[in-house]
Amino acid sequence: MSKGKVLVVDDEQIITSLVSKTLEREGYQVIACNSAEDGLATVRTNSPDLILLDIGMPDIDGYEFCSRLRKDEQFAHTPVIFLSGKSAEEDGGRSFKLGAATYIRKPFSNASLVEIVNLTMSSLDG
Repeated sequence: MSKGKVLVVDDEQIITSLVSKTLEREGYQVIACNSAEDGLATVRTNSPDLILLDIGMPDIDGYEFCSRLRKDEQFAHTPVIFLSGKSAEEDGGRSFKLGAATYIRKPFSNASLVEIVNLTMSSLDG
């Protein structure tokens, strides 16, 4: 039985592959997209429980993706965890102003990724 559906949106194939494999081993159903446009379309067709979202992508960045997501009533409360090489100072709180659940700085360990995803998903149950 799946622990939940997670959408991973990152323009780096290696990141989506690593995150997908890590979370699938933990029992999550994972859908990966390598562009924000594909990610936005996938949200609408797959209704994920959680979105892991890269900030620095070409065309539409993670901030714009999240902003668009929040304007859609159906997905306005879907938790978003930003993945980024940016420091908290560089982000300047922008992630949280857009309603991000939390922020994971790249590079990250598989263990910390799993822990943060598990915590975020368990908060949905309560």
